[in-house]
Amino acid sequence: MFKRIRLIILIGVFLSLIPCHKHVTANRAESQVNDLLLKDYDLISVYFGPKNNLSEQLIKLINLSEKNIYGAFYSLRLFKVASALIDAKNRGVKVHLVMDNGRINSRRSQYALLRKHISINVTRQPRGLMHNKFCVFDNKVIWTGSYNPTYNGTYYNNNNAVVINSEILAKDFINEFRRISGSENYKDYRRQTAENEIAVFFSKKDNCKQRIIQLLNSAEKSICFASFIFTDKDIAKVIISKHNKGIKITGVMEKGMDSFWNMFSFFRHVGIDVKWDRNYSHQMHHKVFIIDKRIIITGSFNPTFSAHKLNWENIVVIDDVALATRFMDEIKNL
Repeated sequence: MFKRIRLIILIGVFLSLIPCHKHVTANRAESQVNDLLLKDYDLISVYFGPKNNLSEQLIKLINLSEKNIYGAFYSLRLFKVASALIDAKNRGVKVHLVMDNGRINSRRSQYALLRKHISINVTRQPRGLMHNKFCVFDNKVIWTGSYNPTYNGTYYNNNNAVVINSEILAKDFINEFRRISGSENYKDYRRQTAENEIAVFFSKKDNCKQRIIQLLNSAEKSICFASFIFTDKDIAKVIISKHNKGIKITGVMEKGMDSFWNMFSFFRHVGIDVKWDRNYSHQMHHKVFIIDKRIIITGSFNPTFSAHKLNWENIVVIDDVALATRFMDEIKNL
């Protein structure tokens, strides 16, 4: 336990002393899953698409909500998700949405349908994206990760979604929603960023890039990663430095993002075991680092200049050996 705390201290997190919950797996019998209430979700759940239908998992949470939903969507193109949100509004749930201005008029965007029923905040900034993909349900259950509710995102792309049952962290996500949407209710307070072995950070405020660098620097045995796009030289230098010190590095990157600025060739040049993904017709959309087979970094943050300086993003840091094993198994199969 001391080792866990020491690692998390590196990123300035104070771990709360709330008793630890068991971790749910995505392998419950379907009848059990269908009978869940929001309060029944364990501290951490993880799902991987497309083998798990992420839209169905998201819709379950929408349908279980009784009080309110806060949703920040970079791209929302799936009609059945939009329909579930409208149904929630019609049964009395307070639905609050913020979407990226550059995506609301894109092909198959559900913005026009949603705005007929739900008041939507649209981010307006000269540069950068509202790149989050998170929801908070009834002030306690958080949905976040790499998944955009689109057709390809659901049925073809490799994604992850993490569900966290924590009123402490839900408050942080709701406050972040208010910051993104320009709400008068946003409070710039020093947040309680952790519960047990989970911490959360937001771009333009918490310096997600520096948090990632600090955690990578703490690696003693291994770093495993899956990256949709990787152009940040500072993060790449840390990985190369760790490789040169004998730390085992393995990675998978999205072939479709190959370019002069992508770090793939730099990694290969120094002998790092990095491969292109095998989802040739669609996208490997993960943004994941796993450190020493126990520390997971996931969320919406790609290691790029835009994610660091311009975009609205989030990262979640989880200290859990069993969960890390599941993420590593996912990466091995990419």
